Amino acid sequence: MTDPSASRYYDTDPGDPEAPVALGEYHGIHPSDHVVYENPAWRQPDGSYRTGGMDPPLVVDAIHRFPGSEDPGDDDQVLMIINGGEWEVNADNLRRVEAGDKPAGRN
Repeated sequence: MTDPSASRYYDTDPGDPEAPVALGEYHGIHPSDHVVYENPAWRQPDGSYRTGGMDPPLVVDAIHRFPGSEDPGDDDQVLMIINGGEWEVNADNLRRVEAGDKPAGRN
């Protein structure tokens, strides 16, 4: 069984409160899911989005939450690593379009 706290991209030391945390899911998106890039700032008049070169297929490899500081407005940030580490993207700019391979125990 894979350790859900393990990451091949970041040191996810559970004893370090400032270390990123590997997530198995974020807003319904899981590692191995297919996603599209939809940055609201890049929405076009016709409703489509500029992709900044992040054209499908995009597959989520890992999801990490980075703790914010105690400063007001410095909230946690969730990033998704896609296409084998080619891109690291704010998770809120990705939308799931197709489920990937489901690891054991995932519905």
